Amino acid sequence: MVLRVSVLLLLASVVVVVMGGSVGVGPIGPPGCRYWCTRPDKEAYCCLRDDAPIIPVVEHAGSCPPIPDTCTDYDPSREVCPHDGYCKTTEKCCFYKCFNRHACTPV
Repeated sequence: MVLRVSVLLLLASVVVVVMGGSVGVGPIGPPGCRYWCTRPDKEAYCCLRDDAPIIPVVEHAGSCPPIPDTCTDYDPSREVCPHDGYCKTTEKCCFYKCFNRHACTPV
């Protein structure tokens, strides 16, 4: 039991940094969320539900573009993501103003 609690505490404290925001492994909030991301205003939100497929964390080459003040390039085909591993190798998981969450962004 002590080992299980220690493992859960360790998982709750693991945090990786992703360009355009940070991503953490749950449980740090309500159940049902595997990863938490941070918007530019530092508000945390669930960016990967527990029932989503697990893909290893990777970092793709390139950098995220500056975040505009308003949505200037709405693209409904963009995929939401918790980290680069969910994107094509020519994309990065960056904060996308039009969705108000992280999405795969061409670099």
